[in-house]
Amino acid sequence: MEEGYGALKVMERHIQGRDFFVGERLTIADIALYAHTHIAHEGEFDLSPFAAVRAWLRRVEREPGHVQIDWRPLEQAA
Repeated sequence: MEEGYGALKVMERHIQGRDFFVGERLTIADIALYAHTHIAHEGEFDLSPFAAVRAWLRRVEREPGHVQIDWRPLEQAA
């Protein structure tokens, strides 16, 4: 958990004052980070202290072509 919160702190500092992690538009860096960060709550991470990260998640979700990643293989097998 400590390492995960450490990563969130680094992300928070980096994304403050920016719309995306690299440059002025969505890149593969955002997509890669989004893939894990948007489900951090499933690992019991509390994102409430990370306002800039939460705002960034919303920006990514508003991007044209965004597809919600919510398929869970284990749920499908049940």
